[in-house]
Amino acid sequence: MDLNRGEKAWAALPEHEQKMILPYGTAIAGWRGSMAHGTYTPAYGPNEHDDIDILGVMIGPETVYTGLDSFGQHEFMQECSDGIVWDSVVYEFRKFVNLLLKGNPNVMSLLWLPKEMYLKVSETGRKLIGMRDSFLSLRVYDSFVGYAHGQLDKM
Repeated sequence: MDLNRGEKAWAALPEHEQKMILPYGTAIAGWRGSMAHGTYTPAYGPNEHDDIDILGVMIGPETVYTGLDSFGQHEFMQECSDGIVWDSVVYEFRKFVNLLLKGNPNVMSLLWLPKEMYLKVSETGRKLIGMRDSFLSLRVYDSFVGYAHGQLDKM
């Protein structure tokens, strides 16, 4: 599936399904995984699929910031009405920033996507992307090298 087909699939989803994938308050959401790398392949058998991965950041409900509730992330994985398996992880803003400060490779990529790979970018999201260089440090190097070594060990 090329990016254009991914955008069309997203646009064709009913609004209630889009809201299950990206909850209210999502500030940034973008493609990741096979969609981001241009390697997505549609289902090729009854028990095989390549899901569409989305990563996002959201501002949580007021109760989270007043201490009355907690919220770390919203995860959603389901086949929707379009027959595609959508897999999204949307982090609460503070948790996302803490992961950025640790140089987490899984979340760093969201701030460096090409513009056409974003599904949603609010004003808050634009500000965070504008600050992306603030999250670069030697910690990022250590995290990426550690991640790469971990992947090599698995192979």
